[in-house]
Amino acid sequence: MGRTSSIVDAKQPARPKLARFLLASFKLKNGLIGKGAGKLALSLGNKIQVRTMKPLEGKDTCRAHVIVSLTFIGHMAENPDEAILRLEGVYQARYLLPAGKTLKEVDEWVAVDSSRDLLISQAYVLAMQHMKQQLDMVGVSHRAVDFSW
Repeated sequence: MGRTSSIVDAKQPARPKLARFLLASFKLKNGLIGKGAGKLALSLGNKIQVRTMKPLEGKDTCRAHVIVSLTFIGHMAENPDEAILRLEGVYQARYLLPAGKTLKEVDEWVAVDSSRDLLISQAYVLAMQHMKQQLDMVGVSHRAVDFSW
Protein backbone atom coordinates (compact mmCIF):
# COMPACT_ATOMS: atom_id res chain seq x y z
CA MET A 1 0.00 0.00 0.00
CA GLY A 2 1.06 3.57 -0.62
CA ARG A 3 1.81 6.26 1.87
CA THR A 4 -1.18 7.65 3.71
CA SER A 5 -1.67 11.21 4.80
CA SER A 6 -3.25 12.93 7.76
CA ILE A 7 -4.73 15.85 5.81
CA VAL A 8 -8.08 14.07 5.56
CA ASP A 9 -9.28 12.65 8.87
CA ALA A 10 -12.58 11.33 10.22
CA LYS A 11 -13.78 14.83 11.19
CA GLN A 12 -13.21 16.35 7.75
CA PRO A 13 -14.82 15.59 4.39
CA ALA A 14 -13.08 12.84 2.45
CA ARG A 15 -12.47 15.09 -0.56
CA PRO A 16 -11.25 18.62 -1.06
CA LYS A 17 -14.03 20.95 -2.16
CA LEU A 18 -13.93 22.23 -5.74
CA ALA A 19 -14.66 25.90 -5.18
CA ARG A 20 -14.10 27.23 -8.70
CA PHE A 21 -13.50 25.94 -12.21
CA LEU A 22 -12.97 28.34 -15.07
CA LEU A 23 -11.74 28.58 -18.60
CA ALA A 24 -8.80 30.98 -18.37
CA SER A 25 -8.08 31.14 -22.11
CA PHE A 26 -9.16 29.48 -25.32
CA LYS A 27 -7.84 29.75 -28.88
CA LEU A 28 -9.17 28.13 -32.01
CA LYS A 29 -7.60 28.04 -35.46
CA ASN A 30 -9.97 26.35 -37.88
CA GLY A 31 -8.57 25.81 -41.35
CA LEU A 32 -11.18 23.17 -42.18
CA ILE A 33 -13.61 25.63 -43.71
CA GLY A 34 -13.81 25.05 -47.47
CA LYS A 35 -11.59 21.95 -47.35
CA GLY A 36 -14.41 19.44 -47.79
CA ALA A 37 -14.65 16.08 -46.12
CA GLY A 38 -11.52 14.12 -45.40
CA LYS A 39 -9.73 12.06 -42.84
CA LEU A 40 -8.44 14.19 -39.98
CA ALA A 41 -5.82 12.88 -37.55
CA LEU A 42 -6.06 14.44 -34.08
CA SER A 43 -3.32 14.58 -31.50
CA LEU A 44 -3.60 15.78 -27.92
CA GLY A 45 -0.99 17.51 -25.81
CA ASN A 46 -1.49 18.37 -22.19
CA LYS A 47 0.33 20.02 -19.32
CA ILE A 48 -0.93 19.81 -15.74
CA GLN A 49 0.31 21.84 -12.80
CA VAL A 50 -0.71 21.53 -9.16
CA ARG A 51 0.06 24.39 -6.78
CA THR A 52 -0.72 24.88 -3.13
CA MET A 53 -1.44 28.25 -1.60
CA LYS A 54 -1.58 29.49 1.96
CA PRO A 55 -4.91 30.64 3.36
CA LEU A 56 -6.17 34.11 2.54
CA GLU A 57 -5.80 36.68 5.30
CA GLY A 58 -8.35 36.00 8.02
CA LYS A 59 -9.10 32.47 6.78
CA ASP A 60 -7.78 29.09 7.94
CA THR A 61 -8.29 27.05 4.76
CA CYS A 62 -5.34 26.32 2.46
CA ARG A 63 -6.06 26.11 -1.24
CA ALA A 64 -4.86 23.96 -4.11
CA HIS A 65 -4.90 25.13 -7.71
CA VAL A 66 -4.84 22.77 -10.67
CA ILE A 67 -4.02 24.26 -14.05
CA VAL A 68 -4.79 22.07 -17.06
CA SER A 69 -3.48 23.16 -20.47
CA LEU A 70 -4.83 21.18 -23.43
CA THR A 71 -3.86 21.41 -27.09
CA PHE A 72 -5.59 19.53 -29.90
CA ILE A 73 -3.89 19.58 -33.29
CA GLY A 74 -5.58 18.22 -36.40
CA HIS A 75 -3.79 17.22 -39.61
CA MET A 76 -5.33 16.09 -42.89
CA ALA A 77 -4.19 12.60 -43.89
CA GLU A 78 -2.95 13.93 -47.23
CA ASN A 79 -0.69 16.55 -45.58
CA PRO A 80 0.45 15.44 -42.11
CA ASP A 81 2.98 18.27 -41.79
CA GLU A 82 0.37 21.05 -41.87
CA ALA A 83 -1.78 21.71 -38.80
CA ILE A 84 -5.20 22.58 -40.20
CA LEU A 85 -7.02 22.64 -36.86
CA ARG A 86 -5.68 23.82 -33.51
CA LEU A 87 -7.56 24.20 -30.24
CA GLU A 88 -5.80 25.42 -27.11
CA GLY A 89 -7.46 25.76 -23.72
CA VAL A 90 -6.20 26.63 -20.25
CA TYR A 91 -8.45 25.65 -17.38
CA GLN A 92 -8.09 26.47 -13.69
CA ALA A 93 -9.60 24.62 -10.75
CA ARG A 94 -9.38 25.90 -7.19
CA TYR A 95 -9.94 23.55 -4.29
CA LEU A 96 -10.51 24.38 -0.65
CA LEU A 97 -8.75 21.92 1.62
CA PRO A 98 -9.73 20.95 5.18
CA ALA A 99 -9.54 23.88 7.60
CA GLY A 100 -6.79 24.17 10.17
CA LYS A 101 -4.05 22.47 8.14
CA THR A 102 -0.72 24.18 7.64
CA LEU A 103 0.75 24.79 4.21
CA LYS A 104 3.49 22.27 5.03
CA GLU A 105 0.89 19.57 5.79
CA VAL A 106 -0.95 20.40 2.57
CA ASP A 107 2.30 20.25 0.54
CA GLU A 108 3.09 16.83 2.01
CA TRP A 109 -0.43 15.63 1.18
CA VAL A 110 -0.23 16.88 -2.43
CA ALA A 111 3.18 15.20 -2.82
CA VAL A 112 1.43 11.79 -2.57
CA ASP A 113 0.47 10.59 -6.06
CA SER A 114 -3.02 9.43 -5.08
CA SER A 115 -3.78 12.78 -3.42
CA ARG A 116 -2.54 14.77 -6.41
CA ASP A 117 -4.53 12.52 -8.77
CA LEU A 118 -7.65 13.19 -6.69
CA LEU A 119 -7.28 16.90 -7.47
CA ILE A 120 -6.29 16.45 -11.11
CA SER A 121 -8.96 13.92 -12.05
CA GLN A 122 -11.94 16.20 -11.48
CA ALA A 123 -10.37 19.22 -13.20
CA TYR A 124 -9.12 17.14 -16.14
CA VAL A 125 -12.53 15.59 -16.82
CA LEU A 126 -14.21 19.01 -16.81
CA ALA A 127 -11.56 20.44 -19.14
CA MET A 128 -11.86 17.49 -21.53
CA GLN A 129 -15.63 17.76 -21.61
CA HIS A 130 -15.32 21.37 -22.76
CA MET A 131 -12.74 20.43 -25.42
CA LYS A 132 -14.97 17.63 -26.72
CA GLN A 133 -17.83 20.12 -27.06
CA GLN A 134 -15.59 22.49 -29.00
CA LEU A 135 -14.52 19.70 -31.36
CA ASP A 136 -18.18 18.79 -31.87
CA MET A 137 -19.00 22.41 -32.70
CA VAL A 138 -16.42 22.50 -35.51
CA GLY A 139 -17.73 19.18 -36.82
CA VAL A 140 -14.83 16.93 -35.78
CA SER A 141 -15.33 13.49 -34.24
CA HIS A 142 -13.22 12.96 -31.15
CA ARG A 143 -13.88 9.24 -30.76
CA ALA A 144 -10.39 8.10 -31.79
CA VAL A 145 -8.52 10.46 -29.43
CA ASP A 146 -6.83 9.12 -26.28
CA PHE A 147 -7.98 11.46 -23.50
CA SER A 148 -5.79 10.09 -20.71
CA TRP A 149 -3.23 12.22 -18.96
